[in-house]
Amino acid sequence: MHLCHWGLRIPPISICNSNHLRPPSLPQTFKLKNLRSFGGLSNLAVIIILKATAKQAVGILIPQQHKCSAVTCHFHEPCTMNSYRYKDLTIQVVDEPAYEFRSSTNNFNYQKYFFGGGGQEYPTSKHGIKILQNDKILNSCIVIGSGGATGIHQNSALLDSDDLLLCCCDTVFCLSLPALDLKWKTQADQATCFQIFKQQNDYIIHGELQVTKLDKEGRIKWQFSGADIFVSADNEEEFKMESDGILLTDFAKTKYKLDFDGKLMWDTYKQSR
Repeated sequence: MHLCHWGLRIPPISICNSNHLRPPSLPQTFKLKNLRSFGGLSNLAVIIILKATAKQAVGILIPQQHKCSAVTCHFHEPCTMNSYRYKDLTIQVVDEPAYEFRSSTNNFNYQKYFFGGGGQEYPTSKHGIKILQNDKILNSCIVIGSGGATGIHQNSALLDSDDLLLCCCDTVFCLSLPALDLKWKTQADQATCFQIFKQQNDYIIHGELQVTKLDKEGRIKWQFSGADIFVSADNEEEFKMESDGILLTDFAKTKYKLDFDGKLMWDTYKQSR
């Protein structure tokens, strides 16, 4: 991703995921021109905060992921790689923000590649998977998505028996192990899929705009949307799996409690209005 479509240059941003960010320093004045969405980026992916009383503006763009050292991420510790044990193999899930499809300058050439909708035309996030045995790479693939940017953290992927499930932008990918064949892919949010959890024989997806339940074949069983996006600007936990359901907090601080059938048990929406 480049910033040319903004009409301004923004210094690199230190972020650990698309909800937690540290704004860069900018000149006191600048002009925005040709402001438009790019590659299906979500409403959270590009945020402009204008401070009318100050002689400066803060621009926040979230095109790719960087390890965040200055702040603590509420999606657990930020990282660029997760490792899993599968039988006698090690599975590595790696963030690959600099990877370019079919480029000769890539540091590593993946054996297979899978795209989400629009991923080849407008790539936003790229996550690589490597399977190793005794430190030797036996197999690899990369998934490339378009939409709201995603990173690698504790719940961005899930190892379930002989399957690896991975969130990349607006899509959940299910890969067979150890072949790394694509079993299915499902767009589980209109913007960004942040986290995935197993719930009995199904999967719960924490999305930016929706909470989604998928079955083992990737079919959508239900979806729930709130009055605002399910992200937090102040590190409040916006998604929590509890024993009897899911506790949600949206950007406007409205709280919701769902059961695992997607039915609303209670909310604070009317109380806050």
